[in-house]
Amino acid sequence: TAKFQTSQKEDEIDTACIEVMKGAIDTIPEPPIEGEVKIFDIVEQMPSFPGGATALFDYLSENIKYPEDCEETCVQGRVIVTFVVEKDGSITEAKVVKSVYPSLDEEALRAVNGMPKWIPGVQNAEPVRTKYTIPVTFKLK
Repeated sequence: TAKFQTSQKEDEIDTACIEVMKGAIDTIPEPPIEGEVKIFDIVEQMPSFPGGATALFDYLSENIKYPEDCEETCVQGRVIVTFVVEKDGSITEAKVVKSVYPSLDEEALRAVNGMPKWIPGVQNAEPVRTKYTIPVTFKLK
């Protein structure tokens, strides 16, 4: 055990020290809930779209429909979408983390949620749930 002396008298307690210690205790992560499956940010083998990055780009190009209201008002930009690639390669929990405009955000989510199954991420030779983030760029010609 460690002994800290924060004042001249050993029996006095320094409240600043207690606050620092309390802050350290608050940062200890909660144990996982029983039955909850961890979502990894980084794994030994990251998930991949079937056919690779070029196939993902082609999929988005073919499946994104530019919203009419954005065409009329010349709204462009990059929507950042994050999602979970499940152990079976399916896409879940898609959400916009950087918004541009509501109808562009909705279209990006529609396209991401409609993607075919991915090749899942792998950790310790096992498929795992993995978070993945992609940019969906909307640009008028």
